[in-house]
Amino acid sequence: MKFHLYFCITVLAGLCAQALPIFTTNSLPSQIGQYNCSYYSTNVDVTAMLMLDTNQGPPAPGGGTTIVSQNWDFSEPQQPYESVLRTDIIAPEDGANSGQFPYATYAEQDTLEPTNQIGWRYCGFTDSGTSSGRLCYGLDAPENEPVTEWAVFVPPTVDIPSTVQFGQTWSNALYWLSTYFEIILVSNYYTYSSSVDAFGTLILPEIGAVPALRVHEVDSYTVTDVSDPPLLLDINTNQYYYWLVPGIGVAAQVLLLGNNVLDPVDLPYTNTVQRFFYASYYTNNTNSAPPPPPSTADLYIIDQGGSVVLNWSTLSNAVNFRIDYTASLATNWQTLGYTTSTSWTETITATQRFYRVVGIP
Repeated sequence: MKFHLYFCITVLAGLCAQALPIFTTNSLPSQIGQYNCSYYSTNVDVTAMLMLDTNQGPPAPGGGTTIVSQNWDFSEPQQPYESVLRTDIIAPEDGANSGQFPYATYAEQDTLEPTNQIGWRYCGFTDSGTSSGRLCYGLDAPENEPVTEWAVFVPPTVDIPSTVQFGQTWSNALYWLSTYFEIILVSNYYTYSSSVDAFGTLILPEIGAVPALRVHEVDSYTVTDVSDPPLLLDINTNQYYYWLVPGIGVAAQVLLLGNNVLDPVDLPYTNTVQRFFYASYYTNNTNSAPPPPPSTADLYIIDQGGSVVLNWSTLSNAVNFRIDYTASLATNWQTLGYTTSTSWTETITATQRFYRVVGIP
């Protein structure tokens, strides 16, 4: 005969819960003089960075699914193949070809340290209902080939909405014109589709653990010359992942480049990775003592028809609850899911389990 042992424990002070993060564009650096630094590399293996599942967990009691947080560890120190990329917030007029972007209110200047300046992004903010957020007017990126440096977006695009949360989606389309050899006019058509497909904890070098939302963006490019009929020159699709962190901004990025489907020659590199290790405008206070988390009272458990039923009552200011379990108190806790009720039902397993309930404000 097998005995199924189940234990329930209350949440004690010092066991903190992570609520679903919400990101606003107020966290994006936009004040002149602010800057951040990242470790930057190309053509490295990003499999481990992108192998996490989305946040779908086991079935929830009563139907539906639960959600669980993820953990992305980008904390390793600078590697021999990594450069330092510094991004400074500057006045638009201090960037290259700024006259092409007369409505920008600030520019992001990227420099591969110590001296290799590689480009500018011209930005601002808009508040026009469903289109509110960071407005990108275009880019200026010096090229080796004989093509105009600047790309003026028509129309300017909201690339990050004013408020971003788990499960959110958005998309847009635009174009810009380029001139090759000062005589060949080319149209660049660009569409993107973004989805916030995961949330959890991002661990950054020198910054530490921070709450984050991961955005998966699919970028599609079609390039034609300006003729009648137009001649297709390039079609490609890129996969772009970035992590939004409240108080920091876009704290990590992974870009996977797609080949030109019309001329699939090997690219000089296949991806780029960028991960923050410093932001002048951010202080991580995770080392300071956190406030006591919400706790629960009268936590008990019953065996009911092949299921384990946990019940508890709220003791302080918790409005949501996270249910965790472990097979041994010597191992890490794993999350079963979240609920707003004070009860949780779980099918009996053949192994011992310890349970805990974590209150979330």
